[in-house]
Amino acid sequence: MPIGKIAKSGSQFLSAAEYDLAQGKYAKQEAEKKPEILDKNFLSVEHYIELGKEFRELANDNKNCKKPVLKFSVSFDPKEDLTDSQKIEFTKLVMKEMGIQEDNHQYLITRHSDKGHDHHHVLANRVGMNGKTLT
Repeated sequence: MPIGKIAKSGSQFLSAAEYDLAQGKYAKQEAEKKPEILDKNFLSVEHYIELGKEFRELANDNKNCKKPVLKFSVSFDPKEDLTDSQKIEFTKLVMKEMGIQEDNHQYLITRHSDKGHDHHHVLANRVGMNGKTLT
């Protein structure tokens, strides 16, 4: 059974994307992590600096939300015989349960393979396209 780990909400999209993509100060970990973008929503770029800007631009639409960053991971047991599409489907199911809507939220799903098992990192904007904040 997949296992999730939720980080506290934060305010730094740039540093979260930098870690998830193993870019910037994490670039030396790229070969180990093997980051791969699996899906992104309402985002047009793939470099952590530009991603941080795109996330921040929307977050600024709601000045009341001081911590717009939602970050969590989903780990998959290598003994389970899940296809890549099943893993993505499960990750999106978790996102939906958390209130992240494909028609309203920016998100980035990346895969890392550095812990002996695949795990997905989800970086989402708590501020939706409608300006409202996920609680």
